[in-house]
Amino acid sequence: MDLLTLASSLWLQTHTLKLQDLELIRAYQLDSEKDWVNILSNESLKQYLLNKPNWFEQAKKDIALLEAKRIRYLHYFSDGYPDRFLTIDTPPLFFTYIGSLQPLQSTCLTVVGTRDPSLDACVWIETYLQDVLRKHNITTVSGAAIGVDQMSHSLAVFCKRSTIAILPSGLGSIYPQNFERQIEHVLGTGGAVLSEYPYEQFMRKHHFYQRNRLLASLGQALLVVEAKRKSGSLITARYALDMGRDVLVLPSSPFEENKLGTLDLLYDGALPVRDDLDLIGYLGPYFAKSKKGYGHKQDIGGP
Repeated sequence: MDLLTLASSLWLQTHTLKLQDLELIRAYQLDSEKDWVNILSNESLKQYLLNKPNWFEQAKKDIALLEAKRIRYLHYFSDGYPDRFLTIDTPPLFFTYIGSLQPLQSTCLTVVGTRDPSLDACVWIETYLQDVLRKHNITTVSGAAIGVDQMSHSLAVFCKRSTIAILPSGLGSIYPQNFERQIEHVLGTGGAVLSEYPYEQFMRKHHFYQRNRLLASLGQALLVVEAKRKSGSLITARYALDMGRDVLVLPSSPFEENKLGTLDLLYDGALPVRDDLDLIGYLGPYFAKSKKGYGHKQDIGGP
């Protein structure tokens, strides 16, 4: 088994493995557990390994479980690691997925928003976003949450366009639970469901913040459809701005509390989107830039 894969699997367990540690393991091709501990630069990870004398065998079991479940995985140095993850200050050193990452070759739009969208927001999504997806090969990316996220996934399925969902939990403990019924539909679009957590990891509150940076990175633009102040959608928008992505916002009333976050984004310079023509106007320049370099080999990590 690939040493880098075994090393990277520690990322799933601890999220403390650093890129420089992975580079050292790659350079020295260490095969002794003791040698690994000796060269690691991360003291907290060293202590973790010293306190778990069977960690090496456990890492092998973790990878074997993924392969038995036919779950693919990529580490930072894998061929096909998504280029867009490299725009993150703390890119995932290892992640798992089911389905295909091939849709990352096309133009990608990340869609986030409230879990309780207004009727106006629902009509806008079902009218204008649907019209754009029907006419153009755009992959939607979202976080599988109830509300705007799941609407965007379902709309992509309806329009026969690829969609990618990023979970705040492991692939063996789907969160939210109701999204489990949609997974086969997502995979049927040629898309994927992705996680950077251990297979059986339950959702934790801080996972949402970690997951949001991945959402922001995969879309060439981010569409925010209604969001409260201090919401996860605004955190995703901040990540997107830091990465140089366009942040698009559906304008809303200043008298509704669950929309004030999007108005704040507009005030800070986000781009207003009124209809499908606005959306295409912002996404159009990216159509010609979609390229195969964002893809992957289908069989990486699979049995």
